[in-house]
Amino acid sequence: MRIAELKQTVVVPEGVTAHVAHNTVTVKGKHGEVSRSWKEPKMNVVLTNNSIIISAKNATKKQKRAINTMKSQVKNIIAGVKDGNEYKLKI
Repeated sequence: MRIAELKQTVVVPEGVTAHVAHNTVTVKGKHGEVSRSWKEPKMNVVLTNNSIIISAKNATKKQKRAINTMKSQVKNIIAGVKDGNEYKLKI
C-alpha cells in the first residue's frame, strides 16, 4: 500500500544555518560544518522557513523507512554542530 504524500519536518534552531541543494544537506554551527547527501531518486529535501522538509509522493514502506532514517540523521547532524559530540574512552 502506498502513502499518497509523506512528509517529515526537522526544525533548524537558532545559531545553526542550513543549506539544501540536490538532496544534499549542509549544516553549519558553533562546532563546525557537516554535509550529507542521499541518493534516493524519489525523495525531495527542501529548506523552508528554518525547517528542513523531507518528502515523497506515493511512498512505499521502503521509502517511509528511508525518510525516517534521513530525518534522524539530520537531527543528529544538527545536534552535533550545535552542541558538539564528545566520547570518553573507558579503560
